[in-house]
Amino acid sequence: MGEHKSLAALEEGEIIGAVVYDAFTPYDCCIHVRLDKAGCKVPDVLKQVFGYPFEQLGLTRITGLVSKSNEKGIALCTWLGFTFEGVKQKRWAMRTK
Repeated sequence: MGEHKSLAALEEGEIIGAVVYDAFTPYDCCIHVRLDKAGCKVPDVLKQVFGYPFEQLGLTRITGLVSKSNEKGIALCTWLGFTFEGVKQKRWAMRTK
């Protein structure tokens, strides 16, 4: 995936959430999120999380993959206003000779 960048939210010196960006293109990057406390969703933190790809890099979209079993992740993406675009299918077969 090439180069990556990350941000962390701290509370009393402890990491309570982190974001990693990778797979950069001229218009997009992938975002990976881990939130351990609801405090990570405060406006100041969200401004930094979305300010980096959109304001600093000038990207027009970010992409996040969320497992269909990750109900909290889906709820967060919905709350943040992400658009669901599709379902990635698991299609592979082991070849033996």
